[in-house]
Amino acid sequence: MHVWGSGSLTGRSRWLALAAVLTVLAMPAPATASEEPLSAAEAIDFASGASGHRHSLPAYWETQFPRLWLADYRHPTLLTPGAIGTEPAGPCQHTSDSIAGNSSYCLWDSTIAYDPALIEKIFASHGPAAPMAVLAHEWGHHVQALASFPWRSVRREQQADCYAGAYLGHLAAEGLLGHR
Repeated sequence: MHVWGSGSLTGRSRWLALAAVLTVLAMPAPATASEEPLSAAEAIDFASGASGHRHSLPAYWETQFPRLWLADYRHPTLLTPGAIGTEPAGPCQHTSDSIAGNSSYCLWDSTIAYDPALIEKIFASHGPAAPMAVLAHEWGHHVQALASFPWRSVRREQQADCYAGAYLGHLAAEGLLGHR
């Protein structure tokens, strides 16, 4: 979870934001979807690609990233407290305590760490799209790293939100946002 800064988009950031907006606008018309709501775990399995759905974040970025940056796409690794343990792990020194109640992206080893308890809490208060938005935001930081976006920029949080919005817009266009 991050605190957003203020500022206007300039230079390359403006073009990257424009590319994300154009991606959303170029999406196909909505498809029909079941009205049965997702659980928090199902929302994360869907978005992360664990369920193998063709509209998961991995599938979305496998298509969009090469189109936007003419470069190869690589998936991040997802970590939960149970997968990490209590001893510092990896270059970002994740521990189960350090990600409790949080989510984050590690630039140095391309990992997204998140706490399932946070996902459940967000799901309970905001519904099935919220956990997808959290994961899509952190995935947006991974996309920034692959695209060599300047890491020490205040705009990186806004751009990660933009990428998350592009993915959620894609799900909405397909009639899949928050449903099985």
